[in-house]
Amino acid sequence: MRKRCIKILVLFIASCSIAYLTGQKVVLPLTAQKAEQNIQQNKQQEERPDSGIYDLIANFSELSLTGESETDDNPWGRNLTIFEDEERGTCILMTPGTEIAVQYVVQEQETLTWSCNIHPWMAEVSDGVDLTIIVSSMDKDIQEVSKTYQVVPADIYENDGISLVEFQGSEVRITFVVSNGANNDSSGDWLVFNRLMIQ
Repeated sequence: MRKRCIKILVLFIASCSIAYLTGQKVVLPLTAQKAEQNIQQNKQQEERPDSGIYDLIANFSELSLTGESETDDNPWGRNLTIFEDEERGTCILMTPGTEIAVQYVVQEQETLTWSCNIHPWMAEVSDGVDLTIIVSSMDKDIQEVSKTYQVVPADIYENDGISLVEFQGSEVRITFVVSNGANNDSSGDWLVFNRLMIQ
């Protein structure tokens, strides 16, 4: 009888230990991931109350920056930064070798839209840049979207967009990569976004 009680006690302790470890290794990480996703969604909803717009320029401090460094090549002192333009307001400046990225939960039938051009001061110097935009979902079942656009100096800012409908309900990472144009010449390649948003 005593051996049976000890056996039951040992089995009870073992099953409690297994349940505890399962909770620590499986349930808590999933709960933390869901909580992080909810925080992200709530933050986005606060930042886009009634307009249904998430402005990446206004939220520049929230973006992940790659290749950012100090430079003497432009008046703003950095190769990837935001700056104030007299005509177009707050803009993002990117040069070849830089990237920006944002994590975002696509909530509705939304579209990533932007307006960009080579800075007008460099219109005579730049041969243009390649802008690659990659949308990848945290859900591995949804295929990544990657598109490359050639941006050359123009009189007007180019407007374009990518539909995010297929990512609805998923958390995505949207990455913007700037590289040299076809001639591999980075002279004057100042890419400027005067509008960059999800709506």
